[in-house]
Amino acid sequence: MLAAQQMAVKQSNLEALEQRALFSVTWNITLNDPGELYSAYHSKLVSFAQAAGNDWAKLLTSSNASIELQINLVDNISTAAGDSATTVQIGQVEGLNLREQGVTYEIRTGNDPNGVAVDAQLNINAQYMVDELYFDPGSNPASRTGSVPGNKTDAYSTILHEFGHILAWNGFRDYSSGALAGNDESTFDQFVTQIATDFFFIGPRATDAYGGNVPLTHGNLYHLGNDDPRPGTDLIAQLMNGVAFFFGTKYDFSPLDIAIIQDIGLPTRTAAPLVSAQDFDYLAKPSVSWTFNAPVRWELSIADITLTRRDSNTIIPSNNLSLAYDRGTDTARLTYTANNGILGDGDYRATLSNAAVRDLLGNQLDQTYTLDFFVFAGDANHDRVVDTRDFNALAGQFGGTNQNFAQGDFNYDGLVNSMDFNIFTGQYGHRLSLPAPAIATPPIFAVAALNSPDIKDVMGMIA
Repeated sequence: MLAAQQMAVKQSNLEALEQRALFSVTWNITLNDPGELYSAYHSKLVSFAQAAGNDWAKLLTSSNASIELQINLVDNISTAAGDSATTVQIGQVEGLNLREQGVTYEIRTGNDPNGVAVDAQLNINAQYMVDELYFDPGSNPASRTGSVPGNKTDAYSTILHEFGHILAWNGFRDYSSGALAGNDESTFDQFVTQIATDFFFIGPRATDAYGGNVPLTHGNLYHLGNDDPRPGTDLIAQLMNGVAFFFGTKYDFSPLDIAIIQDIGLPTRTAAPLVSAQDFDYLAKPSVSWTFNAPVRWELSIADITLTRRDSNTIIPSNNLSLAYDRGTDTARLTYTANNGILGDGDYRATLSNAAVRDLLGNQLDQTYTLDFFVFAGDANHDRVVDTRDFNALAGQFGGTNQNFAQGDFNYDGLVNSMDFNIFTGQYGHRLSLPAPAIATPPIFAVAALNSPDIKDVMGMIA
């Protein structure tokens, strides 16, 4: 078995890492396009690289690093390649100079090893970009809302992969033989070992995450996995695989990626994630959202959330709920799926339990969060009373399209019409009492007010 053949991991005098509660990495991106031939892609490339860099930074703590990244559109490589512009010696291991990627060093220490010069570069073959890369059209590239066509490679996955090389998957070994050219080895190199004709990464966290020595790509050493019959066919689906990026496919971090960056010395988050904002949205079909200060998408599920109807103390069945996660903003949104997505009138409580919610680094959510909200049909201004102010909202948009609840679209079909007016008239003069222990007060508007001239006018329009 591979685990039985694992070699002892060499110890180094890597500088002790200072743990911080927050990360702060700024990516300053410039673009080099000789002749300005691909200006239509400039803003896409910059925004995608910015988002991919931030995606990696969410995993890290940092000493307020400011990284200068230059994107170069070239024709001397087949696809894309990323690396740090320099390395820094941080110690010695068994007579070899242990060197760290310059970007990683700056993130870890806050010291820029090459001053005002570019810290990293991302080279992309321009024709490959035009012919093959798919750029998600969403406003936030990291949210990845679009579907990658079956004849395209996902641009975001490609750029996210190259950031992996800028930060960690790089070194001084020959890609095929694994031999070091001189007396230098990278923080990645120090954990590379050869068994028979195959190479493996043997960092302690990585081998624990994988369950043994991690197969590296034959002939493409700073990558994971291999085609059969070499070991690591199960790693071809990984972001950092060196076999192929398949058309129509999105790639993302894995626990193994995180274990490897920890092995090579990148300072990863240890602080408990927390909810930075929670909200109830009644303008579109009712939904509850939680925004986290760290990515928690791997372990968050419907099972971690309870939605309770407070007046009857009944729990909404989980099979009537749906949970979506926006990885770009780290926002989870809970929606109701029965009854066309419309909750019945009443007071509700959404509870997000911290029992099983962890971020991508295994840190548990800091506490359990609750959010109280109410649903009341016809209450356009959301003040728990259906009155003339709600009528004014409806009347002002009557006949309109692409409207929301506050504009009189009480059945959430985007239109303000007679169906919404019927909902309003059925609710007019009603008040939604506050939940116990608050004491409800009588309605302040009589149902007889339906005979007011303004409302009669609208009823006449409908007739």
